[in-house]
Amino acid sequence: MSFTRNSPAGMTLTGEQKISLTATTPVAVNSTVRASGKCSKLIITVETANVRWRYGATAPTMTTGNLIFANTNLVLDGYNGTALMRFCRSTGLPVVNISGFRPVGP
Repeated sequence: MSFTRNSPAGMTLTGEQKISLTATTPVAVNSTVRASGKCSKLIITVETANVRWRYGATAPTMTTGNLIFANTNLVLDGYNGTALMRFCRSTGLPVVNISGFRPVGP
């Protein structure tokens, strides 16, 4: 299956990240996606199993944090580019795909 890559209106891609969560150690959004703090929108897709995430100083665990169900996505507007957004598996062996976007222009 092939996909056509499109950016949201007025946005340009800053980077993409694929995370395979096999352990209980939380994983942060990488520096390419964060784009030195310029990234303001994330599209997060979860495959295979459920994931928990947190956006702050406290890391997610398998039982705490915001839940994203398997085979769904989350669009996060207003992302501030922090490395404190982290993901942890809740069940099974999930895969998280993240696309980061910033406004077009300097």
